[in-house]
Amino acid sequence: METLIYEFIGEHMIAKLLCLPSIIGVIFIMQFGLQRRFMNNQTMYLVTYTLNFVAWLVIAKIVFNDLQDVVVINPYVNDVSLILIIIFYFVMIDTQRYTIIPITISTLLFDAVLLVSSHFNVRIGLLIIGTIIFLGVSYYLSKNRHRIIDTFVEYEVATFVFSAAAWLIVLAVRRDIPHGFALAFVLKFMILMTIVHYGNVFVRELVTRFNNYEIEVNTDPLTNMKNRRLLDKVLNEVVPYFRVKQLPLTLGMFDIDSFKQFNDTYGHDMGDYVLTRVANLVNDTLQQRNADGQVFRYGGEEFVIVFRGVTADVAAEHLATVMEVIRDNSFEFGNHYLKVTISVGVASMCPTDANVDNVLKRADQSLYESKRQGKDRLTVNQPKKGRRD
Repeated sequence: METLIYEFIGEHMIAKLLCLPSIIGVIFIMQFGLQRRFMNNQTMYLVTYTLNFVAWLVIAKIVFNDLQDVVVINPYVNDVSLILIIIFYFVMIDTQRYTIIPITISTLLFDAVLLVSSHFNVRIGLLIIGTIIFLGVSYYLSKNRHRIIDTFVEYEVATFVFSAAAWLIVLAVRRDIPHGFALAFVLKFMILMTIVHYGNVFVRELVTRFNNYEIEVNTDPLTNMKNRRLLDKVLNEVVPYFRVKQLPLTLGMFDIDSFKQFNDTYGHDMGDYVLTRVANLVNDTLQQRNADGQVFRYGGEEFVIVFRGVTADVAAEHLATVMEVIRDNSFEFGNHYLKVTISVGVASMCPTDANVDNVLKRADQSLYESKRQGKDRLTVNQPKKGRRD
């Protein structure tokens, strides 16, 4: 009973538990850095990715042992449940396709340490079975993590099998371990991972609600395009950056020709349909052309497109294609078939632009010029030469 209680509470258990988030966080931070460092060398990334995980498991075990003043069973077996939490969390969170590789290396390393510490006095059959089950469960978890996280029963079964398989490995080597310790090991792991599970669910719900709120407040409910509020925010962020970096930034502004006539003749439902269809045609065409253009509803039938790193001439080519696509489409609503066109103005940022409003104003002037020339036109406002004082 003392062993059971000790394994549940342990020595400095709170301090050890508080170490876990830091260790898991560092593993993923280091992994992100390695991914960027070896972006073009998959072999080197795989090696360093594996070494990073194994090294931090070893560091975690050293830290836990250092906090342990009394060795109850074996220095290699104490706090294995905490090491399992790191492994389990890694399997459930990591999105790399070769997650199982560092898990396999870590498991075989643990097997080797137990073999050496027991002077090879092991039940080899039990060791092999435990290792195979543990790696099999780890692989299954890595491939089905999303479904398992959302299914409580399957999650609990997975934690039980995962911890029980790990304990089979320990039992193959340490025959003298009390049954109470084994029971405490499995139960503690399951309880801790259940707490982690509900914590993850709670955090995911908060993040989902926040993301949904963010999408809702930044999206036009009719066309599903980004709205004026987000446009102002984006422009205030990107204009200073692109000016400092001396990168091209171009705005395209368009509206639907004779839109008021559609509303007056066919009703607002028809007008809403035309607005939505045009916005989606523009967005889809830009995506198909990889145009780096983000569509915003500016107000009424007017839209703004932000082209990052794109010159006015290139943006004009993309928008000319957009105009052709809209021109060639038939707009069917009820018994009505309409032909729709748009007028477009283009302006790119130049050194004389004092702020965002200057770029928008010149794009709007270009749009007005397209309207003045008879609609279904594209006008490019060429940036002025010279520097802003």
